[in-house]
Amino acid sequence: KDPLVIQTDWNQNEGFFIQNIDGGICGLDFSFHHSPKNSFLDKMALKGQLKVNVPHLSKILPKELQSTIEEFEIGKGYELSGDLVISKEHPEESYFTGYLKGKNFELMGTVMETLMSEIDIRPGHIELDRFNLSDASGLFKVESIRLEQESGDKWELVIPEVIITDFRPSLLNK
Repeated sequence: KDPLVIQTDWNQNEGFFIQNIDGGICGLDFSFHHSPKNSFLDKMALKGQLKVNVPHLSKILPKELQSTIEEFEIGKGYELSGDLVISKEHPEESYFTGYLKGKNFELMGTVMETLMSEIDIRPGHIELDRFNLSDASGLFKVESIRLEQESGDKWELVIPEVIITDFRPSLLNK
């Protein structure tokens, strides 16, 4: 894997900004590039993807999250693709919008074929829309998934409806 490299630049319209984020660190493989049309003096925009190897990443996460990852047997094969907007004045207000994708990804001890969902990640809030997981074992659809941070470190997960069609458990791949 290539090491993580962050290239920066400066211009009159935007001031300081990140030109590129490329390479890997701790199970994260970045490929983001400057998006000038959405960058201003107070924010910088990057477009690209982030591939996630959850088992490698989990080593640096809090113990509670590590145990959740182990419990759901979340592995590799995940990718975020879209726009990362970083607030220069208030970095804690930065956000990501785009897609969560998975191809031959690991979940619940099985290798699933494809995952596609719109995703919006903001401080204290993660929203997944039109979440579709398909595999030879069936098609799983969720119109909306919401994760909201409550007081302290507690998060609330809301999944109003899950639609499963053509479910064939015997075709799940370990």
